[in-house]
Amino acid sequence: MNVSKPYRVAILIAVASAALRLVLAAVTPILPDETYYWEWSRHLAGGYFDHPPMIALFIRAGTAIFGASAFGIRVVPVLAGAGAVIAAIQLARRVGGDEAALRASIVLACLPLAGAGLVLATPDGALLLFTALALLAIERAVRDGTPARTALGAWALAGLWCGAAMSSKYTGILLPATLVVALAVVPSLRRQFVTPGPYVAVVIASIVMIPVLRWNAHHEWASFRFQLAHGLTPVRGSGIGREGELIAGQLGIVTPILFVMLAIAVGRGLRSANEATTRLLAIIATLTFLFFVYSAWKRSAEPNWPAPSYIPAIALLASYAGTLTWERWFGWGWKLGGALLAFTYLWSVVPILPIAARKDPMARGAGFRELAARVSQAHDSLQPGRGPIYVASQKYQDASELAYWMPGRPAVFSFNNGYRRNQYDYWPSLGALAVPGSSLLLIGPADADSTLTTNPGLAALAPFYKTVTLIDVFSLRRGESVRERKRIWFLDSLKSPTP
Repeated sequence: MNVSKPYRVAILIAVASAALRLVLAAVTPILPDETYYWEWSRHLAGGYFDHPPMIALFIRAGTAIFGASAFGIRVVPVLAGAGAVIAAIQLARRVGGDEAALRASIVLACLPLAGAGLVLATPDGALLLFTALALLAIERAVRDGTPARTALGAWALAGLWCGAAMSSKYTGILLPATLVVALAVVPSLRRQFVTPGPYVAVVIASIVMIPVLRWNAHHEWASFRFQLAHGLTPVRGSGIGREGELIAGQLGIVTPILFVMLAIAVGRGLRSANEATTRLLAIIATLTFLFFVYSAWKRSAEPNWPAPSYIPAIALLASYAGTLTWERWFGWGWKLGGALLAFTYLWSVVPILPIAARKDPMARGAGFRELAARVSQAHDSLQPGRGPIYVASQKYQDASELAYWMPGRPAVFSFNNGYRRNQYDYWPSLGALAVPGSSLLLIGPADADSTLTTNPGLAALAPFYKTVTLIDVFSLRRGESVRERKRIWFLDSLKSPTP
């Protein structure tokens, strides 16, 4: 098959970008959210309190091959992100040809949203991969001239990928939801409702979701209820202010120039009278983004949440070959994005900005390796002549980082005192395992636990142990800057089982 030069260059850019992300995945510090998901991968299940299970499966696959290193944890999510990029390029190619594929590849290589976000082991890489694959299948299913049998197979694939997207992150439901609206709104696409394809897709997606549904059914629908509350329960504060934060976040991860150009491209797609696929992609992009605008009115939305809306939007932007002025702005946009991305990569490795570590988003994983070494040292020095000494923290992120960095990667418990519920609440607790005579090293924040009376969690545990001793106040640092301080308490000799 004859492949044009623009398309070959597009694939080359995507592969080179993925290779760079793999290198960064190996050298940048592992973050608390990632070690939390790594803990999930050590307890495989059909679901978890915070998210569906796909990220745990990806991490388990990577660590099974490469070990529990930063690279092992991140390799499969990074490859999933690369797959999402290639699928998005292919979608742009179908909509606008090989030149559109090249433009899409350039945008995706330079956007901080993709270039930085797809380095980490989070559910977003899987969500974007399966969203892009589903859009490819949907485009094939609804395209004029597609044979009925081929269209049915494409709908079956769309159902498979939609189910996988929803098994990656619950916002994956937005794709089938917005697709239904698009099929109803575009006149030439309404005939899809009288074909078996969409209904086959629903059945297959539902089958894929069975493990997630079973886990939730056995846990009082905790994960669904948490995410609905997390995204839509109103909180105090200014809705206008939160909307401003959402838009500011988009300008940061997409660049102001490309954000405006993407909005214009989607707007043109909505007004397209003759191109059914163009209108379908524009409707999906618009409704998905508007959902997060609505969510931000209720409570703060993270900048990465609307990411799935950019896959169809980038395909529309790439397929529009505008005037010379438009092309000039496009060039400025991707160059600005590339500069921001290069700066982000450098900043992730070297603290080049004079920002205090406590305000530095790149410092979230700093210091945990050293903290784990200090806890291990305390454990080993206290162990002789005593029964088992368990390790626990008062924050689930700390517990997962300690478990990752401590020698032998032991089970570390989390009491979650003063913090939201999380997956540790569903695993065996210290109270279920500790026996009289065992001891506990408890790691808590240094800002509120100077005494037993000012740390409710410590105060609740203290009566069950013979003595409580402050071992150390440890500073987590990035370079010379202190990000956070932790206190290490030793609770010696359990007198009776804890509640």
